[in-house]
Amino acid sequence: MRINGLKVVRKLFLPQNFFVMFCLFWGLIFVFVNPPFQAPDETDHFYKMYGYTEGTLTLKRVGCYAGTYLPLSIIKIGKYYKSVNFHPLQKIEKEKIISDLSVKLKSSERAFLFHEVSSYTPVSYFPQFLVFWLMKLCNINPLWMMYIIRLCSLFLYTGLVYAAIRVVPVRKWLFVLIGILPMSLYMASAVSTDALVLGICFLFIAYVLRLSLDTGIEKITRREYSVFAVFVILITICKFAYLPLIFLYFLIPGRKFLSFKSRILYFVILLMFCTLYTAVFLALTIHVNSGLQPFAHNYPSGDRGGLIKFILTNPVEYLKAVYRTVTFYTYEYIETLIGRFGWMDTVMPAFLTWYYVVLLFFASFFGADDGDEAFEYDLKMKVTGLFIYVFIFFITLTSIYLVFQQWPVISGLQGRYLLPVFPLLCMFFYNKKLQYKFLPLLIFISSSFLLYVALVTLIKRFYIPGG
Repeated sequence: MRINGLKVVRKLFLPQNFFVMFCLFWGLIFVFVNPPFQAPDETDHFYKMYGYTEGTLTLKRVGCYAGTYLPLSIIKIGKYYKSVNFHPLQKIEKEKIISDLSVKLKSSERAFLFHEVSSYTPVSYFPQFLVFWLMKLCNINPLWMMYIIRLCSLFLYTGLVYAAIRVVPVRKWLFVLIGILPMSLYMASAVSTDALVLGICFLFIAYVLRLSLDTGIEKITRREYSVFAVFVILITICKFAYLPLIFLYFLIPGRKFLSFKSRILYFVILLMFCTLYTAVFLALTIHVNSGLQPFAHNYPSGDRGGLIKFILTNPVEYLKAVYRTVTFYTYEYIETLIGRFGWMDTVMPAFLTWYYVVLLFFASFFGADDGDEAFEYDLKMKVTGLFIYVFIFFITLTSIYLVFQQWPVISGLQGRYLLPVFPLLCMFFYNKKLQYKFLPLLIFISSSFLLYVALVTLIKRFYIPGG
């Protein structure tokens, strides 16, 4: 009986099983404790999903503005909860949430709501928008819709990261730790595209590491080619800024390909296809935005073509601006990667943020004595992964510069934008000789405490007067 009990405990503490239990426990708490529409851009994601259920791939236009025809009930509820954004002293009454749960949808009573044009496709919201469509047919209450979509996001994220941890051959506990970061769970438990993007990027990185390091995979067959291509295409469709993940292809040793020619030809064809898709998507987005007034004051209307020309003709000046930006916002990037909640106005104590940074790099340096020391993640792989991480950072920052047009430092980038590729940065510090068998216990104790603090921080911010 005792032996069976030990087997159960060991099975529960397998990295992927531990992740599922931990993620669902804390994720479900975040789903219901975080007030409605208080994750970043949650209202806009909700509105866009509703538009997709109406068959609207691009937003409607009324004069110089874009938006969606929404039920009055959704507009009213969204407007109330959005009024709390960026007002730390304003609280939400629990009685208000309870009463709003009984508000009827009444989809026939609607009005036009202005909001920014979507930069996503329905694929980015899959499968949540299908569930949304079914709930709309059943006339489900708007607030219940939001909670159910949050649950769908959480379950999707849990499944994808579970698969990633099972697949990855090295540093499984590092993937667990990144997967249960306060910001990872917070965004995975919200109405957004983050659950799918985070999960699929983690799984793709894990899959490429398996192809690269597993000696049992001697040759890359059509099956592996196809799976790789599906991942890259899905990631590009969901968020084109992560297209450079395609260069993970070069982590795979050349000896595993049938020939050098087939290796290069396959990569070039896939890269050209994804680049063409991105170009068409951006051209369509620019066309849809043409003639529209900026929805918010921090979205200035300017000459994007002129900005691109400036970057191309003055690369040194632009790189200096990138350097100034990184040095100026270093701590903010770290904080918004680890845990800054609400509409980025609810922060955890700084010393806990720094503790989590130390814990992340500890998990990067040290294995858990579970066999991953048998794999050689060499310097070439480390440099390739770091290059991809920096490249994606540069693309993301440049995209934000073209939107917000800030100078001499570029504001608007948040650390959470880099979460999908954060394992690549951490893997740069991989050392197969360093092992620490108590790493799982350290992760369990530390993450439990830090997520408890995150929960208390949320409650004080939104529910306790003077908190």
